[in-house]
Amino acid sequence: RSPSRGLGDVYKRQRQDEEGAFVPLGRECSRLWPDAATAERLREEDELWGLSTAERAHLCTLWLAKQHEPTYVELSRLAEEYERLCKDKQNLERSQIAAAVRHAPLLGISATALGILAPVIATLRPSVVLVHQAADVPEATLLAALGPETGQLILVGDRCGAARAADDAGTGWSGARASMFERLLFAGLEYAPLQRQRRMVPSIARLLAPLYPSLRCHGRARGRKPVRGVSLPVFFLSHARPEDIEPTTNSRCSVHEAGFVVALAHYFTCHKYEPSAIAILTPYVGQQELICREIRSLRDGGAAAMADVRVATIDGFEGEEVELLILSMVRSNDVGALGCAGNDRVLHRAISCARDGLYVIGNCLLYTSDAADEEDS
Repeated sequence: RSPSRGLGDVYKRQRQDEEGAFVPLGRECSRLWPDAATAERLREEDELWGLSTAERAHLCTLWLAKQHEPTYVELSRLAEEYERLCKDKQNLERSQIAAAVRHAPLLGISATALGILAPVIATLRPSVVLVHQAADVPEATLLAALGPETGQLILVGDRCGAARAADDAGTGWSGARASMFERLLFAGLEYAPLQRQRRMVPSIARLLAPLYPSLRCHGRARGRKPVRGVSLPVFFLSHARPEDIEPTTNSRCSVHEAGFVVALAHYFTCHKYEPSAIAILTPYVGQQELICREIRSLRDGGAAAMADVRVATIDGFEGEEVELLILSMVRSNDVGALGCAGNDRVLHRAISCARDGLYVIGNCLLYTSDAADEEDS
């Protein structure tokens, strides 16, 4: 029975070429398949008792292959047919998408979808391409949206973040994941910096002054009503409770912080804030899971509206904004380990999401310590 159990090694069930396309089923090299000379000799061998155990296994493999050859041929034909049908389906879907958006004056698409639908975008021949968060879009992906008819390309991104990313890597612009935004900045291309921001109240925007010293607040950002239920729009609550490890994700968490941020979010809902106007962010997936459990427990206790409070990691919330932002920093230890929670770019993304109120809980002494180490995960 050993040769029959090894047929999975002899014949691939499904194979793909370097481009990911499926190819017909075929024979795979393995210890059970003899070389050409051995196969020819075994086919002509009449004295089976004189064969070694390995030669008998090879001969069994040859017999089984001959017996199932029609099946292999049919499987190969079906695999090719399946591949053809998949391509036809993909072309049909792309044609439907192109027909639906061909006459749209404005088309919004994510960078991921752009990479997948590049042939569709090429048929649309856009004259103007606007890229949001251009520092995060690889140049190779962006090039798929550009064609001979493209007369204007507008890149909107964080130039300071791009510069800090290069400093963190210790090099300038390089790598397949680098963006056109970064390359053009490092090449010295002239750009127009943002002079006024309209999202954050001045108390929050002031936290970004070390990164953007020339940024000023628009009058629309100054005329906001104060946050209900608290006296300050920005507050850092410090504690010294040690961090933990969340078992299901093996990620950092803090039981103390999870309970506090959920209670604070519930407190704001009691002051007539819509749950959708509140977001709880954290750098760690383990803390996100722990906070979601706390919210489910509170919701089961009667606070059904808490289900609409957004809980996400900082990276998962990038590009969005919310009235009240509650930030759980998680890290609290005696060795000065900050991990990604000590990364300036991560904190900048979190702070810039808040509009009216920013409330942070963490170990302030750890983050202000000279011994703090960002490299620890």
